[in-house]
Amino acid sequence: EEMCDEIAIINHGEKIVQESTADLLLRFDAKTLVITPEQQSDQALPDLPVIESSLRPSGAMAFSYRRSQTSPAMILDAVRNAGLVVRDVVTEEPDLEDVFLALTKTAVTD
Repeated sequence: EEMCDEIAIINHGEKIVQESTADLLLRFDAKTLVITPEQQSDQALPDLPVIESSLRPSGAMAFSYRRSQTSPAMILDAVRNAGLVVRDVVTEEPDLEDVFLALTKTAVTD
């Protein structure tokens, strides 16, 4: 998979950003930690400040956070402290479509 060196995003005929692909992706320090517990539980997800959590249909718990505000270790500690046993952990990072949608949404509301 090959990526462009530099990307310009145009919204309603106006260029809102032009940066290298790597810098554009780094601009959004959002990340999602997806934890699959050893067994499904009706237990509420750990309540963590500055983290958006949700339960996926598969039973996995998704924690969206900003790397500048928290770390995966803090999330894992909270899950373990809640008495859940972790079977698997994966991370999801924003892609260019997520960046485009975030930037154009911001441009519309500004």
